[in-house]
Order: sequence, then C-alpha cells, then structure tokens
Amino acid sequence: MAKNYKYNRIQNEKFNITGELSDDGKTITYINGDKDELTIDVAKCLSPFKGQSITLTIATKLDMDLSDEFEEDE
Repeated sequence: MAKNYKYNRIQNEKFNITGELSDDGKTITYINGDKDELTIDVAKCLSPFKGQSITLTIATKLDMDLSDEFEEDE
C-alpha cells in the first residue's frame, strides 16, 4: 500500500547583489545601503554555499533610450 503523506523540511538560503562585475570576473562593485561604492570578491559571495548544490543565475540589463530614433521617423 502506498503511503499518502509526506513529512519534510525545505530550507532555502539566498544571496542577491546588484553591481558591476570586474573585467577579470573576480570582484563586484556595488552601492551599499549608505550610498557608498564598495567592492566584494566573488569568492566571498559564494563562500557560504561551499560544498552545497546551488543554482547560479546571472542576469544583465541594458536600458537604451530610443526616443531620438522614434522622433526622427515621424
């Protein structure tokens, strides 16, 4: 007979940072809560997750103002 219950615990830990990755990919420059520009090592960001299974997502965003081109087409 199949069991009809599930008893488990799921725990998620998450780290977010928004900044600029250095050309060598080793550091991230970001603005902290006090509006100060700081730099942190990527290795330090990943350190709490050593030896664990992770999902790494990296996103980039480019915001281009195209209104000049739009106005020229009129």
